[in-house]
Amino acid sequence: MRIKVLKVFDRLIGGSLCILLGFLSSFRCPIRMSVEELRSQVRRILVIRPGGIGDMILLLPVLQILREQFANAQIDMVCERRNAEVLKMTKCKIDKLLLYDTNPAGFILRLLRSRYDVAIDAEQFHNFSAVFAYLSGANVRIGFKINPLRNPIYTHLVNYDVAGFETDQFMKLVEPLGIRSRRVQPVLDNVNKILPASVENQVNLKRAFAVVHPGGNVRQKTWEPARYAELIKQLKSKFGLMTVIAGSKTEKRAESVILKMLSGENDVISVVGKLTLPETAELIRRSAIFIGTDSGLAHLAIATGTRAVVLFGPTDENKWGYTDNTHAIVRKQLPCAPCSMFGYYKPCRDVACLHQIEVDNVLIAVEKVLSREGGKKYEQKKTTS
Repeated sequence: MRIKVLKVFDRLIGGSLCILLGFLSSFRCPIRMSVEELRSQVRRILVIRPGGIGDMILLLPVLQILREQFANAQIDMVCERRNAEVLKMTKCKIDKLLLYDTNPAGFILRLLRSRYDVAIDAEQFHNFSAVFAYLSGANVRIGFKINPLRNPIYTHLVNYDVAGFETDQFMKLVEPLGIRSRRVQPVLDNVNKILPASVENQVNLKRAFAVVHPGGNVRQKTWEPARYAELIKQLKSKFGLMTVIAGSKTEKRAESVILKMLSGENDVISVVGKLTLPETAELIRRSAIFIGTDSGLAHLAIATGTRAVVLFGPTDENKWGYTDNTHAIVRKQLPCAPCSMFGYYKPCRDVACLHQIEVDNVLIAVEKVLSREGGKKYEQKKTTS
């Protein structure tokens, strides 16, 4: 509900602010300096990334390359509370976090008091991130050339491919600074390798286990709980895997349905709503495989180097998915899918693209991923169970 309110507020108020600030920007002299001159003047950089966990994970290569290229610069980050924890799991140093959704008035005051040299807006479409870029005081403001209401605010516009892999699009944002973009897979290289004692006691870490994430925070990304229950049964019978159900409090309803359907089944544990994001990352890192729909936890699994099977419905697997030896995508190729763009979905009565995915489709993908090169961890744990 909070996300929906923010989107409405962004559309009603943010667009008008962008028009006003774009008009004011037209009175400023355009930036006329070489890349070398620009780079020599960069001392303070502000990176803006609203959105969820997955968005932040896919932005990590940009933060890493900025730190490499501007080792002595102050790099601050505007983000939401829900994705700030991602930055704790990377060695890439961010100097200050500015959370706009905890104390909006205090955030605006901090932004107005700061003077940045460069503001990089990684938001693709919505308006308020451009307002933040303007309020940062940066003479160089880089953003995507998508939304005509906010385009005049930026001094450097970058083309955005709506069908291109998302990390590749983010990497384009550093090109105005003279940095050549390149394909880099996000990596979480500073995950705290500690789990709560309660989880350590519940989960037999000497056995191979799967982490199952039953849904996301939107209806269009939610697979049916009954199918998750059947999947969990098959993971045990076909692969000898115990299952840990993970997720936030938003998955509580799905969790209760799944556990009720699995009443009497052994080797099923739930930690839904009990772990922090870094703890969830460590649990996933220790697992044999992660299974869930396209969500922040799926990106978390991939960034921790864990094998993953990800179900795609209305979102584009070419933009958000990975396919290699240790990752697989499951989707139904329907004429209407994918239909999601910039966090919006076309009206759909039953989300057929996701709900037509059968348990057997997922099991086939699981078998392929576990049997591919890189599956030694699973085989070793299975033989010791």
